[in-house]
Amino acid sequence: MIYGSARASDMARAIKLLVDRDVRHLNERDANEPEGFIELAVLGNKGARSDVHRRMLLPVVAPMMSLSGAKWCDAFLEARMALGLETEGRLRWPLLCRFDSDMAAA
Repeated sequence: MIYGSARASDMARAIKLLVDRDVRHLNERDANEPEGFIELAVLGNKGARSDVHRRMLLPVVAPMMSLSGAKWCDAFLEARMALGLETEGRLRWPLLCRFDSDMAAA
């Protein structure tokens, strides 16, 4: 959310996820370059005032990097996979979803 300048409510309204990895090898890119980008399509974002803007997709793009150097994206996608949630394409459940007492996405 931070790197994409998005709100938690935007993450809850994400309807599409794209993982765009850089295909170059580590020795071909600078150490400060991200390994790729996470791209989201958000429908009905909180900042949309008119009906036209509420129906438009807001693109949210965040680099796959962190201040600590940890590979958060891989861990995040593995966790989604383990929970049976989509890791790319159209999302049935929000990117930041809640779970009920049976650990089912809600």
